[in-house]
Amino acid sequence: MRKIIQAIYHRFNDWLLALVKLSWKNSKITLSIFAIITLFLFANINKMKIVFSAEDLAGQGFASTDELKSIKARYQDGVTSLFVLSPPIGQFTFTTEQLCQIRKWYSFKRNTIPELLSSLSTFDFKQIKRLKVGTTALKLRIHNLLDLDCQTPKILTDPKVVRTNLNDSPFAMAFEKKEQLSILFQFVFKDSTTSKFGSFDPALFAKLRTSAEKDLLTIAPRAKLHWIGAGDYQWYILEGFKFSKYINLGMIAFMLIGLRLFFGTWKAGFIYCGTLFISAIWVFGLKGFVGSSFDVLSTGLVLLLAISSLEDFTFTCYDQIKSKDWRKSVLKFVVPSFYTSLTTILGFWALRTSEVEAVRRMGTWAAWGGLVQWMLLFIFIPALLQQFPSLRVWGNPKKSLGVNLFSNSIFKSLPKKISLLSLIVYPLAVIFYSHMNYNEAPHHVFPPEQEYSKSINYLLDSKGWIGSTSLLFENNVPTNEMETIVNKILRTKEAQNLVVKHESPWEIKKWISTTGNLDQLESESYFNMSKASEQFVDIDKKVRVLFYLKETAVESVAALKRIAADICQNNCHLGGEVVAYSDFASLVPKTLIDSLFSSLIQVSLVICFVAIAQNKEKYIPSLLLSAFWGPFFIIMVLGTLNTTLDFWKSIFASILIGLAGDNAIQYLFGSENKNIHSGIEDRGGASIITALLMALSSLIYLGSYFSSPREFGVILSVGLLASLFGELWLFQGLMDIKIRRQK
Repeated sequence: MRKIIQAIYHRFNDWLLALVKLSWKNSKITLSIFAIITLFLFANINKMKIVFSAEDLAGQGFASTDELKSIKARYQDGVTSLFVLSPPIGQFTFTTEQLCQIRKWYSFKRNTIPELLSSLSTFDFKQIKRLKVGTTALKLRIHNLLDLDCQTPKILTDPKVVRTNLNDSPFAMAFEKKEQLSILFQFVFKDSTTSKFGSFDPALFAKLRTSAEKDLLTIAPRAKLHWIGAGDYQWYILEGFKFSKYINLGMIAFMLIGLRLFFGTWKAGFIYCGTLFISAIWVFGLKGFVGSSFDVLSTGLVLLLAISSLEDFTFTCYDQIKSKDWRKSVLKFVVPSFYTSLTTILGFWALRTSEVEAVRRMGTWAAWGGLVQWMLLFIFIPALLQQFPSLRVWGNPKKSLGVNLFSNSIFKSLPKKISLLSLIVYPLAVIFYSHMNYNEAPHHVFPPEQEYSKSINYLLDSKGWIGSTSLLFENNVPTNEMETIVNKILRTKEAQNLVVKHESPWEIKKWISTTGNLDQLESESYFNMSKASEQFVDIDKKVRVLFYLKETAVESVAALKRIAADICQNNCHLGGEVVAYSDFASLVPKTLIDSLFSSLIQVSLVICFVAIAQNKEKYIPSLLLSAFWGPFFIIMVLGTLNTTLDFWKSIFASILIGLAGDNAIQYLFGSENKNIHSGIEDRGGASIITALLMALSSLIYLGSYFSSPREFGVILSVGLLASLFGELWLFQGLMDIKIRRQK
C-alpha cells in the first residue's frame, strides 16, 4: 500500500510541477486565458440573484418553506412593510390637524401605488352600530374607531377612548400597551416581477420609506418611525449586503499594511490583494452565470477567502526574502501549497453536507474560491512576473519584521505534562458540545444598536409582540371545533409563554355582533364584505388563525408547532415564515456535526497520505491530534459559554479544520528528506506570521453590519491562534513523547 501511495504521490507532484512550469513558459497565453475568463465572468456578476427570505435561504425540500407561496396566494399575503409612527415623547397622540394630514398622506399613498396588494392602518379599523332613528326606524352606521372630521377639523372621539376601543377590538395590530395612541401602517406589495431580488423589490420600499420619512416627519417633526415588517427586514438585509464592500475594503487595507510590515514592501500587499480581486470576480461572476444566489453568508465570502488562502502567499514570501529568487520560492511551495489548499477546500466542501441551501452554497463557492486562489498564486502570478520583471522582488529583508523576528528558541516543544494535559480538550469538547445554545431568532442577525433591532424592541414594548404565525386548518372544520382546538392550544404552557394575542374570524364576528348590536347573519355578512375576511378565509373556505408572538426564537416556535400538531391531529398545523425559519434553523447542530466529521475525515486522509508518502507515518497520531486541537478547543469554549449558534457560527468547525492541517503539511514538506524538526525550524516563523495575520484579519468581521459575522470573526480569530498552538508547540511535545517511548 505504501508503495502505491508513494507512486501516486510522486507522479502527481511531478505532473503539478510540469503544469506550473508549462504555464510559465507560455506566460502570454496563460495571462490571455486568465484575462478572457475574468472579463467574461465580470460581465455576469450583475446576473446574481439576491435572496433574503426564509423560503430562499432554506431552499426546496422543507414542507414549511414550500408552503409559503401557497399561504401568500390563499390569504392575500405579500411582501409587507409594517411601520409605526409614534408620537413625540411625553405626548399621548398627535394633534387633530396632524392626524388629518397623516390620514391624507396615507389615503394618497394607498391609491397611487399600483404594486400594492392591500393596505391597512389605524385609520381603517371600523366599527358598525345599529342606531335608532326616531321612534321606530333603525339603521346601521359604520364609522372609524379613530373618527376624524377634517373639515372642522376635530376628532369625534376622545383619543384615550379611541385607544381603549382599539385595545378592546379583536385586532392584535391595533393593540397598544403604552399610554399613547400611535399610528400603524401596513403596505402589502405584490411579488416583484424582477428576478434579481426574488419576491422583494427594493425600489418600491425605497420610494415608500423616502416618502414616509420626508412627509410624515414634516407633519410631525418630533415623531419617530419604526420599520418592523418582513419586507423592512429584507430592506435592512440589503443594506447590510451593500455595507459588505466596506468590510472588504477594510480587509484590503489591513492586508496591504500587514504584508508591508512583515515582508518589507507595499508590492507584496498589492500582488496578494490583486489575486483576491480577481478571485472575487471568478466566484461572483460564476455565481451569476450559473444562477446561484447571493445571501447573508455570501457577504463574508471574500474576507473568508483572503484569510484561508493567505498561508500559501506568506510562506512563499517568507522564503523569497531569504532566498531572493522568486522562481525557487514559488517552485518550492507549489506542491505543499496545493495540499494545504486542498485541505482548506475540503473543509469548505464539507459544508455541502448541510440540508440548508444557504450553507451548501457557501461551501460550494468557498471551495471554488480556494481553488481559484491557488491557481492565481501559482499559475497566474508567476506568468505575470515573467512578463513584468519589476514585480519579481516583493520582499525586502531590511524593512521586514518577518525574517529575524523569531529565534529558534521560540520553536521549543511543550513539556511532556502540559502536552498530555492539553489533550483533555478532546473529551471536554464532546461533553460541552451539548451545552451550546441553538435558540436563534431571525432578528438577531442585526446587532442591538441597529435601527431594525431598535424598532423590534419598540414593537415588543408598545404592542407586546414581534411577529406572527398562522394556524392553518386543512379542511372545512366546523367553527365550534376550530374554536375548541385554538383554545386548547392557547391553554398550553408553551402557548402561554409565547402567544400574546390571536386573531380569528369568529372572534371578529363576535365583536362585530356585540359592539354593533347585530344578529349573527348581519355580522357574518359584514365580515364577508370586509377586507379582513380575505386574511382569514381563502377561496375554498379554509380558515387560518393568526398567533402573535412575543418572541420568534427557534426552540419556542418549534415547541408551539409540536403542541399544535398534537392537538390538531389532521385538522390543522402551524405555518408561515417564522415557522419556516424555525424549521431550517433547527438544523444548525446537524450542520455543525455533519460538516465537522466530514472535514475531519477528509483532511485526515490528506495528512495521512502525505505522511505515508514521505515515510513519516510514525508521526501521524501526533500530526492529527495537534492539527485538530484548535477546532476542538473552540467547541469546548463555546459550549462552556453556552454560546448561541446560528448558521454563521455553525460553519466555523469545518473551516478551522480545513485550515488546521496547513502547518502540519508545510512541516512535512519542509523536512521531506530530513528530521521533522528541521521543517519546523525552516517554516515555523512563517506559520507564526501567517497565524497572526489571519487572526487579526478575522477581526475585521467585527465591523460587519450583521451581528453573526462579528461573533464568527472572534471565534475564527481565537481558533486560528489555538490551531497555531496545537500545530507548532503541542505537535512537538506529542512527537517528543512518542520518540522517548520508542527509545
